[in-house]
Amino acid sequence: MEVRSSEIANMSVNMKHIAVIVAGALLLAATPAGLAQAPEKTAHIGILVGGNLAQRGHLEQALLQGLREQGYIEGKNLVLERRYADGRYERTPEFARELAAMKLDAVVTTCTPTTRAAQQALGSTPIVMAAVADPVARTLKIRLVKIEVGRPIDAHLPSAFQTALREKAAGIFVLPDEPLFLTRRAGIVTLAAKHHLPAFYGAGEFVDDGGLMSYGENPRTAYYNAASYIKKVADGANPGGIPVGQPTKFELAINMKTARAIGLTIPQSLLLRADEVMQ
Repeated sequence: MEVRSSEIANMSVNMKHIAVIVAGALLLAATPAGLAQAPEKTAHIGILVGGNLAQRGHLEQALLQGLREQGYIEGKNLVLERRYADGRYERTPEFARELAAMKLDAVVTTCTPTTRAAQQALGSTPIVMAAVADPVARTLKIRLVKIEVGRPIDAHLPSAFQTALREKAAGIFVLPDEPLFLTRRAGIVTLAAKHHLPAFYGAGEFVDDGGLMSYGENPRTAYYNAASYIKKVADGANPGGIPVGQPTKFELAINMKTARAIGLTIPQSLLLRADEVMQ
């Protein structure tokens, strides 16, 4: 599903520039694969997550489902080493070093910070990037104002929104690959509503919690598709020779209750193209 730039531009809000709340930079995903016979070799892989299991467990399940369809079943021919930092980013390099010492077949990283930590620690161990982000808005001639959110995030989010207001931002775009943003999504949605700022997200979970709109690859799909890379690496493929896949499906979700609350009119043409419209 493709959203046309003209449809976004026709929304009744002056989109001169958008503030982007960020902590990441690159969007990568794997390509889907079909069912496979059970491999003879047991795969020993790791997963390095900046967030916590409560917030990311459904994504891990998507990865495990993809691995099952590649023939790898945990407890049978798959050993999964889990490292969840639970928002404590100072522990991410430590966890990456732990995984490096295990000489794993591959390590799945789930955002830009965990990918960077893995790159610094893992050496020759293949890294499978499940989901990271890279927004592009040049075709709309929108000026992006990058706003870094310091740590701890809870204390710095309000000042990030104040910065957006000082910059006279017409909207907020929150990048999806910062684990703590997903964990704090209720607070981000509340701040956007408080300041009557149209807020756009890369993950549908924000819209579920009252965010205005999301457009991007379903994170479950990214985790699921990462399994095909695990299979290739476990089969002996050279990681450096495997092309990085691009997302093939983007989902649009719109929360009409939120749109009405901030006085925003959504074009009917955009509503018809949405995968999900919440009333």
